[in-house]
Amino acid sequence: MVKRYLILVLAIAMLMTFSAGYLSASHLSSNEDLMKGEIAAHVRDWVLGQYSEHYHLSDYSGDVVELEVVSNEFRALVPVVVYTTLKYDSAESVPYVQGIKSALNISSMEDVIRPPSGDLSQLSDSALLKANPYLDPEVAEILTVMLSELYSDIEECIGAATGLSLDFVAIGKIESSGRVDSVSLFVDDMNRLINADLYVPKSKDALRADGEADEFRFAKGATERAAQQTSQSTNGYDDYNRRPRRTSFYCSDLPLVTTPIR
Repeated sequence: MVKRYLILVLAIAMLMTFSAGYLSASHLSSNEDLMKGEIAAHVRDWVLGQYSEHYHLSDYSGDVVELEVVSNEFRALVPVVVYTTLKYDSAESVPYVQGIKSALNISSMEDVIRPPSGDLSQLSDSALLKANPYLDPEVAEILTVMLSELYSDIEECIGAATGLSLDFVAIGKIESSGRVDSVSLFVDDMNRLINADLYVPKSKDALRADGEADEFRFAKGATERAAQQTSQSTNGYDDYNRRPRRTSFYCSDLPLVTTPIR
């Protein structure tokens, strides 16, 4: 009888141990799912919050693909892909272009790059020279061609959905409840962790300022090219490195919204 009683006690103890282990594993799995969901949501909210001012966003995807937990800290990898479409209806309304127009003292870029004659070499009565009579006609011609190329590129981006792909690394704390806290975001750029704040799109005012600054840079380049009496083709300009036309065009190459981090 005693032997049978001992066997029964041992069996119950083993069952309780097994059940406790099973419940613990289930609890850990549940916490991990909760953590992954919260981390992914944190990244998604950051992306939508930072990019919605300038872009319509669509087809967002971003899940935790790697999660490392040590003590009460975690590190997670969250690759994100989202399609961005500029909210601006025309190239004229892009803040960067507005900055260029301000620097040139003109109200319309179209009036400069598309003269009534349709010939950029006939600029004696151009809107650019009228607004900037100090410009040498040859400099004005080169500058007009440069601006025309840039403006055409920006026009291609209006209404075009462009894929944005970033590998986010989230680092933070784990509360006793299993929830995440104190989350910091970085972007993995070829195994270099860069603070995600550096990928925040610039404000409209900052973009306008960029346009003004670049216009002075373009004018300086046009002046130098005119002085050298070289070809007036935009290919090879030091201050505006024109890319060759291609069938696959990337709007992220243009200084429209995002801060360049290359």
